[in-house]
Amino acid sequence: MADSQTLETLAVDLETQGVQVDKETGDVTFDATAVDKRKRANRKGFIFDWDRPEDVDVTAFRANPIMPYMHESFSFPAGVWTEITVTNKAVKVKGLIPDLSDDPDLADFDREFLRPIRGAIRKKMLRMVSIGFYITEWEEEEDGRVIRVKKFEIVEISLVWIG
Repeated sequence: MADSQTLETLAVDLETQGVQVDKETGDVTFDATAVDKRKRANRKGFIFDWDRPEDVDVTAFRANPIMPYMHESFSFPAGVWTEITVTNKAVKVKGLIPDLSDDPDLADFDREFLRPIRGAIRKKMLRMVSIGFYITEWEEEEDGRVIRVKKFEIVEISLVWIG
């Protein structure tokens, strides 16, 4: 059974559509689908089945749209989400992973952490995102193994290797 106070995570394939590298700055930008509606339950037993965009609360996410790597809240973020769009069928985001190599305070961090992530996205090796969310309204299927998520709050979206 779902608990609205439990932070859940769910990984989905990263649609690395529109991956672009800014030739001047070296920044990498890309689009991703964070959540979409499917008729079958995912491996955690969730079916996302919201009716209206208002059923997906992104208020907290918009207040701090950082891009954690592997849901790590204790380390520096990999980038930022520059846009989030909620429809009645999907939640889509636009991501930015900056090139910080020209900043003397962050050049080592860029070389050791961000540059490999930018490269992995460009080469489509890193293709997953995972949402951190709270379920605020749900329906449990008769067998008790599937939860139909009717309303939820997205609090973060991370880049992840494996879902």
